[in-house]
Amino acid sequence: MYLLLNEYTFFQLRTEVNRVLEVARTEKLVGASLDAKVHIYTSDSIMASKLSELCTNEIDADTLNKLFITSQVCLKLQYFSVTKSK
Repeated sequence: MYLLLNEYTFFQLRTEVNRVLEVARTEKLVGASLDAKVHIYTSDSIMASKLSELCTNEIDADTLNKLFITSQVCLKLQYFSVTKSK
């Protein structure tokens, strides 16, 4: 996942969200993006922090769900571990 350190990386994330939403619309899982709740999982604590700031922004137009044009956005900080199989 990208670090959200500038607008370019945010727009990369927004592009990916839009791509997934289009697949969901094609498969008739949602009718419109405003019907969707987006779940974003990341192991990057910096990205999670910056995205969280956007979710709690006091200016309503700047919240993530408004920027993604969805009904809700749910952020999850998730750490993954890889182990060697036997």
